[in-house]
Amino acid sequence: MERSTPVPMGMGEQSLTPGEQRILALMEQGQQRLEQRLDRMDQRLDRMDQRLDRMDQRLQSLEGGQKRTEQQLKELASKVDQEAADSKLRDRKLAAALEGLREEGQNQKVWLVGRIERSQKEMLEAMHLELNSLRTQLSTRLDQHETRLRAVEHTLERHEEHMREHGQSIRGLQQEMQKLTAAVERLVQAPHRESR
Repeated sequence: MERSTPVPMGMGEQSLTPGEQRILALMEQGQQRLEQRLDRMDQRLDRMDQRLDRMDQRLQSLEGGQKRTEQQLKELASKVDQEAADSKLRDRKLAAALEGLREEGQNQKVWLVGRIERSQKEMLEAMHLELNSLRTQLSTRLDQHETRLRAVEHTLERHEEHMREHGQSIRGLQQEMQKLTAAVERLVQAPHRESR
């Protein structure tokens, strides 16, 4: 995005005094520095957006891992049930033993699922806290940059007003010079007319 300070129409740098040219050059340098700072701020915001995207991807990956674990536990429970049913057909004694194993496996499954859920919940909460912290910091920094940008815009508006006032003064001086030049020409031509 290009930002420039308008020069009043009908006025070039050659019609400015050295002091006014210096002011104009300083204003252009200040504008360039401001644009560089805004570019750096945009880059920092882009990096923060990328970091937020990476955190969202990590959260999605964790949620996918939880679903896969639940599916594996369901498949394990289904296999245990099938094994118990087959064992009952072959041998009651073996079925009783497998029933005991099944109960133990169920208890372990419940314990394992509870442990996984607690671990994942803690990880998700930590990620959410970090994400909220980053969002708060980003919001605070954006508010600070917005305040600074408003101050800079206000300063630029004052500079533009001063430039318009200088332009009007210069145009007034140019009109006075034209009047004086015309008066001098009339005075120069007056003796020639009298001599005729």
